[in-house]
Amino acid sequence: MSGKGSLVALVDAALRDVDAVEAVYQPIVELATGFAVGFEALARWLAALGVDVGAVFAAAKSMGTLMEVEWACRSAALMGALDAALGTQATLFVNVEPASVSLGWPPPPLITSILHRASTELRVVIEITERALLENPAALLATVSWARRHGCGIALDDVGANPNTVALLPFVYPDVIKLDAALVQDDLTRDAARTLAAVWRMLNTPEP
Repeated sequence: MSGKGSLVALVDAALRDVDAVEAVYQPIVELATGFAVGFEALARWLAALGVDVGAVFAAAKSMGTLMEVEWACRSAALMGALDAALGTQATLFVNVEPASVSLGWPPPPLITSILHRASTELRVVIEITERALLENPAALLATVSWARRHGCGIALDDVGANPNTVALLPFVYPDVIKLDAALVQDDLTRDAARTLAAVWRMLNTPEP
């Protein structure tokens, strides 16, 4: 089977059976104690270990099924955490790609029921990359509103990668901010200082 054919097969498998997608959980560790305080759910395909997951999502997008595949992955993440009785002591981070923000909300009824159960048995945070702020801000804010109504927190990833998004931080008011690596690894630039100052102001401003 060709590379493209393999990707199409993986997309089809995810659409047919959520069990075709396996969630793995990357620990988020508190540096001071070494304890895992949360886990980030990542999608993997049992039928093709080592496959480029990004390529699978790209194939799904080209086939017009990105929303369905994304929700199959999120369902696998939530059900895996529920089956493992992760509970509310650790936070479960579930990713949402910018391209699916405008396509996949609100979710299908089946996923809504899983999310409803997860909201009482887990501590779920929907993680969105910073670039979604500029790609489709209206859809992003609708996603944030929906997630909060259903008991989920919001995390914003790669903050600082684009200084133009700083002004939008107060509108999202994320519960968790993941700074872009360049902000802490490279020399402090004017844009980086502006971003860090904006984050500090938001953290010290009451939630609207």
